[in-house]
Amino acid sequence: MPLVDLRNVFRSFRRPDGSSVWAVNDVSLTVEQGQTTALIGESGSGKSTLGRLVLGLLPPDSGTVSFEGVNIAGLPRPEMRRLRARLGVVFQEPYESLNPRLTVGAIVEEPLIIHRPALTRAERRARVDQALREVDLDPQVADRYPQAMSGGQQQRVGIARALILEPSLVVLDEPTSSLDLSVRAQILELFGRLRAKHGLTYLFISHDITTVEYFSDQVIVLYLGRVVERGPTPEVLARPRHPYTQALLSARLSVDPTVSPPHFPMTGDPPSPTAFIPGCPLVGRCPLEVSECSKAPVPLHAVGVGHEVACIRA
Repeated sequence: MPLVDLRNVFRSFRRPDGSSVWAVNDVSLTVEQGQTTALIGESGSGKSTLGRLVLGLLPPDSGTVSFEGVNIAGLPRPEMRRLRARLGVVFQEPYESLNPRLTVGAIVEEPLIIHRPALTRAERRARVDQALREVDLDPQVADRYPQAMSGGQQQRVGIARALILEPSLVVLDEPTSSLDLSVRAQILELFGRLRAKHGLTYLFISHDITTVEYFSDQVIVLYLGRVVERGPTPEVLARPRHPYTQALLSARLSVDPTVSPPHFPMTGDPPSPTAFIPGCPLVGRCPLEVSECSKAPVPLHAVGVGHEVACIRA
């Protein structure tokens, strides 16, 4: 049984003019225990909304969001509160996610106060010290404030807070995008080490294809709230089958300035987020488009072992 299982999930947001934007459109996916599943796609593709649905921070309009076989949508508040202790999150902007009025120690300790009320103050402090050491911070920083720390140190504090309750699943929402390259590499190495030590499962949201290639086991490609391709990371990135995935990969920079990835051009502009799209969401932009693409939704179908794509031309 997968740790996380989403089935036919829809989520929309109402605009001031009364129209609806479908941020997540009929998404089904699984996250396996002990693995890292990456979500990639352009801004506005629904990645962060999916992360919030998995965490129970947003309810779906329809469909099921299951964690360890339990549908968390509509759970009574006491049960959802207990479940939150099993879920962690590391945000994109470390400083904005930390309360500047609290010390580092108080920030990391707060989940224990909420979810482990039976612990004594000394026991909580011991756990805070241990969590700080695990993210390569000296426990003495517990008396400092976030604004007195570097961006990399602030993100380590956020990671310590996310792991203090020993969660089963951690959602990583662009956790390295605001860090410079050297610090980014250190944080990714830390995530890998913590996953191996604690058996963590990650849902990794990222724009960085190179990081996804290095860090994830499975990749899911989103476009306008729909899953257009998914499968093992080496397979999808080496042999992308959906035109959108091919265009996404062709836009990344090569580490060798003399080598450029194959260019896969896209035409036109993305459709309005409020428009009803009966067929493939890439209609009007895809160079491989045929008339059948616009007539009906294109379901995912297998093109390899564990590799699925929503394209009739694949």
